[in-house]
Amino acid sequence: MRPVAGTVARAALIAASAALIASCSQMLGIEDLDLQSADGSAGSAGTGHDAEAGVDAPPDVSVDSDGGQQDGLHTDSDAKDVTAEQEADTGAPDVPGDVADEVTCLFGTKACAGQCVSTNQVATGCAQPSCDPCVYAHASAICESSGNCALAQCVNGFENCDNVASNGCEAALKTDVDNCGTCGKKCAFAHATPSCIGGTCALDKCAAGWADCDNDPVNGCEIEIAADPNNCGTCGVGCAFPHATSACASGTCQLAACQADYLNCDAQAANGCEVYSKTDPDHCGSCPTSCNPDGGTQKSCKNGVCVTDTCAPGTGDCDGNTSNGCETNTNTSPTSCGSCGFACQFAHATPICTSGDCHLASCDAGYANCDGNEANGCESNTLTSTSNCGGCGALCTAKPHATAACVAGSCELNCDTGFADCDSNAANGCEAGVLGDVLHCGSCTTACSSAHGTPGCATGVCTITCDSGWGDCDTGAAGCETNLNTSKDHCGTCSTVCSAPNATSECSSGSCAISACSAGWSNCDSQFADGCEAQTAANVTNCGACGRACSTQGVASVDCASSVCDSFCVAGWANCSMPASGPDDGCELSVASNNTSCGGCGNDCTKQGAGLVCGSSGATSVCSCPSASACNPHSSAGTCLGNGLCKCAGANCRRGEHCEHDSGQNVDYCSCNGAAACAAGQTCCQTPSGCKDLTTDPQNCAACGHSCPPGFQCKTGACQCNGDGSCNAGSSGTCTAGACVCSSQTCAAGARCMVGGGCG
Repeated sequence: MRPVAGTVARAALIAASAALIASCSQMLGIEDLDLQSADGSAGSAGTGHDAEAGVDAPPDVSVDSDGGQQDGLHTDSDAKDVTAEQEADTGAPDVPGDVADEVTCLFGTKACAGQCVSTNQVATGCAQPSCDPCVYAHASAICESSGNCALAQCVNGFENCDNVASNGCEAALKTDVDNCGTCGKKCAFAHATPSCIGGTCALDKCAAGWADCDNDPVNGCEIEIAADPNNCGTCGVGCAFPHATSACASGTCQLAACQADYLNCDAQAANGCEVYSKTDPDHCGSCPTSCNPDGGTQKSCKNGVCVTDTCAPGTGDCDGNTSNGCETNTNTSPTSCGSCGFACQFAHATPICTSGDCHLASCDAGYANCDGNEANGCESNTLTSTSNCGGCGALCTAKPHATAACVAGSCELNCDTGFADCDSNAANGCEAGVLGDVLHCGSCTTACSSAHGTPGCATGVCTITCDSGWGDCDTGAAGCETNLNTSKDHCGTCSTVCSAPNATSECSSGSCAISACSAGWSNCDSQFADGCEAQTAANVTNCGACGRACSTQGVASVDCASSVCDSFCVAGWANCSMPASGPDDGCELSVASNNTSCGGCGNDCTKQGAGLVCGSSGATSVCSCPSASACNPHSSAGTCLGNGLCKCAGANCRRGEHCEHDSGQNVDYCSCNGAAACAAGQTCCQTPSGCKDLTTDPQNCAACGHSCPPGFQCKTGACQCNGDGSCNAGSSGTCTAGACVCSSQTCAAGARCMVGGGCG
């Protein structure tokens, strides 16, 4: 029974796998996939009903339309006979539980909810194991090249100030007092609670016992109204007592101490220290000392001592000079009013003495006696007092969304956080809610644009839902200002910049495209990302035009210069035609025995001597004499040796030389192209003309006009690399024993390391 159970399980596994593969093939656009059945025979996975019916069952096993087995094997009704032990022994999985949730996806995709999805989608978590979407607060997400979710860009008005991606762009720059307007800018005011409105720091409210009396937020709430005698309890209310120093305790004015020689005999703070003890006959020297306790002889007080009064009422000898008598009118003198030395004194005021009593004559500028009490002088500062702003009784009252302030004698409003007085009408207070008003978003002067979208205002930041094809790329108040279909800097999305190497780019219908290539470059792969990637002036696979590859026929090392294939040839071949267009023919000319191009292009043997030939006497690619006549264009005495060299007057010539006759000396001599003979080891070339050392000259290596690649040297008539740099014709290599080694491959003589790492 165990083999039967295993066979049944395998059949069910194949059926389930076929259905899953059919589902994936529909999604990926694949029509059919082949499966291997349990017995090794091929099965076919189509779609729908075909997939169910097309699985080859093992021998003696068939599958009912309802999923049961026939032909004497177990059906659904007797499946209980297949024990857990039997199933375990077969090694077959529990198909319904183990296979149904497994989906095999192609590279670059993963399984989510039973489907294969791209690993480059933030909606399904990029390439992370989970299918949860990439979500960052107040930000957009992207998939990194590593496959991880990443924070892409903060939405307008928010920033990732803590550089922690997991909490997104956590800082609301328009309202965050720790990051107001920009990351790290903290709002702070002395003795006050700060706020951030529209990205600008503002003073929200003063701490208990403190006030902003100068209405200048720079110095915060600068006055401690609980203890400042000039602003006691509220701004502009000063503490003042005649002939005394004052104090402010818990916002209440108190008399601190009397001035010298003045006494507070009635124990009332309101009239200050009302007694001048040096001249007051009722309190002479001290409060209880009276100079006339029994109504007897009238006495006066001088320097705090009772003396017999010699002055008439209303006068006094206040200077102590008996010669001028009672010189002071104590009924009118403000410095000796009622008695000598009693000076009239009122806070912020000019005093007057009338009938021996002190009175207030006038207030100082900016002050007023609003409580009618002369004792505390002109107590109200009409420049700062909200109860008497500009004058007594002129009350500055709070308005909607604002608190009142008195500045330079005029009532002003201090707007609550999130509000502003945009219509300059104090009557309706701070009427504009700048945190949510699209006409005054963040400030009175900022109106959210509706250009190409639907505007909104959130926490003092303009937001907008853009129309199709438009984007809010400047994250400002200009609306959806960017046409995503045409903007090269914002093509399709705000973050997509059309920029490609060696190209002029454009944005067409929201996609980046190349409009023109830089001179000498072409877009041969038709891809935008790598731009005009082919330098057709020097690219061996696109030389002069896309797809025009330099031929390798007879070539030692391919090369492209100035859009023409000027490849370096193997010995015996030359690149003479170099067509500028059409297929390249490589090193098309065989020059081993070519009389007019011997060893190299244009090296014409027929123009040397009386007509030399190429390749005779076994010397390939060099000019030699075929007979004595070829050695004697102007002489008759020269001979041709068996090795193809001319001999003149007993002297063996160099290869390519002929005999000339010196009539003056009546002697023949060897000559190179009519000039002097070559030195030992040199060959006489017709083109390039002159004596060349074919064993060491890299421009004439082994043959006249046969060039080695740049940087190579010629050794014993063979082109060899000269340092690692000479091997680089598109990729790096090493120079070992005169041959280039490219990606562990040792190249043939004259070959270099090409793009891709191979020899060529």
